[in-house]
Amino acid sequence: MNRTQAMELDGQIRKHLEEYSLQNGLNPTFGNTIMDKYLEIIPDTAKREMIFLGDKSASYKLGNIRLDIKSGLVAVMEFVASLSKPETVFQYAQLMIISALCIGAITEKELDQDSAVVVYALHKQNAYATGITLEQLKNEIERMIADYQVEEFEMEKLDKSVSNLLKWKIIDIDEEKIYLKEIVWGKLKE
Repeated sequence: MNRTQAMELDGQIRKHLEEYSLQNGLNPTFGNTIMDKYLEIIPDTAKREMIFLGDKSASYKLGNIRLDIKSGLVAVMEFVASLSKPETVFQYAQLMIISALCIGAITEKELDQDSAVVVYALHKQNAYATGITLEQLKNEIERMIADYQVEEFEMEKLDKSVSNLLKWKIIDIDEEKIYLKEIVWGKLKE
């Protein structure tokens, strides 16, 4: 993400937070406070991303975004206390969380079942720093199928799944070894 793209994303999020605030009867300036003090969009920063496995497995590319939720929620409490309207504390806290979810929606890539299985197999083999070969990956997926950890997987689509994960920058391939670039949370749907 270059500087222009970061500024465009900042503007999109500010607009979304303002619209959300107006729809819910909140002070629209608080969204700008979140953006100015607690959420930062950083151009061209490399950081390890996240994959959440489960009913809807997805990869979240948050490398250019930093959100200080803890300080933001403290600010929510202080702001609501200054208004003397304690019933709105949860709405403002929700606005803070919405800012993070807004980013997530923009940077989310849903994974199909086969891709999620490949990611989970790489995670189980700790392919973050050491990497594994395609043959080792096939063996791990076959082992997972035999142990009933995976209900369905189309082995003939393995190459396509690996290619898609490479294109989405979830994995890297170096010297015939596959490396998982993103931190995996959760597990496959049972």
